[in-house]
Amino acid sequence: MDYQQIEEKLKSLARQSPFLSLETIGKTASGLNLYCVGITKDANTYNLAFCQTQAQQMITNPEEFLQSEKKIPIMINASIHGSEISGTDAVLHLIERIAIKKDKDILRLLENIILICIICANPEGREQQTRYNGNGFDLNRDFITQSQKETKAVAQLIAKCNPLVFLDLHGYVNKDPKKIGLIEPCTPPHNPNYEYDLYEKWAFPMAQSIESYIVNRKDSFQSNRYKGMSGAYIPYRDSTKGWDDYGAYYAAMYAMLHGSIGVTIEAPTEGNDGLLWLYYVMLGACEFVQAQKSKLLQNIITFFNRGAKRRHPHQAAGFFPNAYILPVPRDDASPAYQVIDHLMKNGVKVEMAEKGFIYGKKVFLKGTFIIPMNQPKAVVANTFLWTGENLSKGSINITNLSSWSLPLLWGAECIPVKASLAVKTTPVSQLVKRYYVSGNGPFILKSRSVESISFIQKLLSQGISVKCTKSGEFIIEHTDKNWLRKQARGTGLTLSSASPARSSTLLRTKKVAIIRDDGLFHAQSHAGTKEALKEMGFQVKELHPRSLTDRAQLKDIDVLIYSGVKQLFYLPSKVSSRYHHAILKSEEQLAACKETITAFIERGGRFIGIGAGAAKSIKKPLGLTKVGIQTDESNNHAILNINYLQSPLTYGYSSGSIGFVYRPVWFTNTKGAEVVATYSKAPNSFISGYWPGYEKAQGQPVMTAEKDNRVILIGLEIGFRQHPSYLYSLLANAIYL
Repeated sequence: MDYQQIEEKLKSLARQSPFLSLETIGKTASGLNLYCVGITKDANTYNLAFCQTQAQQMITNPEEFLQSEKKIPIMINASIHGSEISGTDAVLHLIERIAIKKDKDILRLLENIILICIICANPEGREQQTRYNGNGFDLNRDFITQSQKETKAVAQLIAKCNPLVFLDLHGYVNKDPKKIGLIEPCTPPHNPNYEYDLYEKWAFPMAQSIESYIVNRKDSFQSNRYKGMSGAYIPYRDSTKGWDDYGAYYAAMYAMLHGSIGVTIEAPTEGNDGLLWLYYVMLGACEFVQAQKSKLLQNIITFFNRGAKRRHPHQAAGFFPNAYILPVPRDDASPAYQVIDHLMKNGVKVEMAEKGFIYGKKVFLKGTFIIPMNQPKAVVANTFLWTGENLSKGSINITNLSSWSLPLLWGAECIPVKASLAVKTTPVSQLVKRYYVSGNGPFILKSRSVESISFIQKLLSQGISVKCTKSGEFIIEHTDKNWLRKQARGTGLTLSSASPARSSTLLRTKKVAIIRDDGLFHAQSHAGTKEALKEMGFQVKELHPRSLTDRAQLKDIDVLIYSGVKQLFYLPSKVSSRYHHAILKSEEQLAACKETITAFIERGGRFIGIGAGAAKSIKKPLGLTKVGIQTDESNNHAILNINYLQSPLTYGYSSGSIGFVYRPVWFTNTKGAEVVATYSKAPNSFISGYWPGYEKAQGQPVMTAEKDNRVILIGLEIGFRQHPSYLYSLLANAIYL
């Protein structure tokens, strides 16, 4: 069934049944509607608006809430990985059982429950049978950044409705021949921001209850495999290896930040049995919630009370500060605004200082943002704002990302306040992004944030003359202050009169292309960098590796960027047949690619490689660098200090500024190359993440330039999942250079 047929069926069923309400909660990357179906008795009354009002009452007046009429919200998120279609099909089956067959056993569960069903969280992925969305993003890795429209829609629904239980339906996993499928909770370590004692108290019993519900009905399945099951695989109980919930970029783990019992569910297989297995998961969860509803309500009330009163499990060790201070720099407030806007959209209360104040011998101006940590959504705030922890030591199971600090990776200063803070504040109900244009032209822009690069790109596209000084500042040679003020409105930037620059370079628009990954290993590895370029205002042409066999493809291109896995330039004999569509077909095509790229560089084109995968392919098979490439384990990652050396490539960064790595790489044998950045040698340079053996990379080059800056290797993952925007300017520098 294609997505249009799903839409038509949903609309038809909603018209037929008093138990269904159909609402649009957002759009996909290409503009398709995202649908949410509310399922309960009297669905017109007990809809999403009711859920949001009830959630607000639960947070602001919990005692009154416990005495009032209530419906228990359970949210079901289906098929966020588009190729895992069973989730959507199972929810449709559930809806049909209610709307058409009026199943009495299900209707009995709806007396006190509202099912909030996101029918298909990734319509484009379903249509294309891919894990990722139309922009190439794995949406189940996007719930901290929320860079994609689909993720924003689901996150907003969670933040506003505060479901007691959140089920994220996936597939297809089998860890044990008899315990088929998978139901969380997970193995340690657990994110210390979670109120894990409250979660674990109910997540594990619920998993066992769902398991029993399925096993008690195993004779209704068709295959012997399902009929012979002894249970489901529950990592918390059954795993000795990692199945972690540390990162809140997963949908279910993001829901945990809001007090939900967030659970990822992995169906065993596709087909009718897999669909029926997920159907029983949903009914089993409803049975559990129905039986435990008063205790579950008290559990989430306890969660919010802990936030409001700062009574967290780790509070004795001072884990949660009293507040965070987020200054608003005069030159460029856009990174601070980005963080604050994100916090507010995720339900965090933000305040603003009414007067200047002093804290820790530092002066903060009127308008400084304060994030108090005595609030119900303190867990959300602290998860987003803390610097993270070093998980590299000891025996732990980390299977994905564990470092993501928004202030560090978005370029905003953020100061945790351990002591009391005596400053009068005003709640921020709506974010107003201030900007300043003063004096007479030409004007100077001192920032190199994403907002400033985007602003410069907009001016260049309109034919405005812009120069870059020797110290990296932008000089805008325009004299109409009123016109510039309109252009700068809402940016957070400051433009002021510029003194004549002794040495400067005239910027021009650059034609940029990026090498396209069409889906190696269920992902599009270039997607984050592509979107980062677009966010900065660059027009980007995507080129499949096979298209590079034609020299004409690079005829009008100034900069070619490779930000992908090393296998993009592998031959079919080295890659699984399922990925052959994404790579070259033959030795002849590889040779032609080498000739095209070599000729491009020789005529003055610039080739930028980002990350370990690109560096490896640029070394071999492309043979475009003599620098040695050293890499570590593919799952290692970190936020750390980088020693940025003085160079036009590092404008805006200094020794000790932040970097981010994923699948770490460093360079050796750099004779003949200019080293412009190295890993810091400082003892405390590792800030957060998981990288055992990081010491061997300390002091080693992580960014080099060769052939008169025509081949640039950047070992940092500057476009990773469209997240580390503080590092985007490294790419802009390399393009402008």
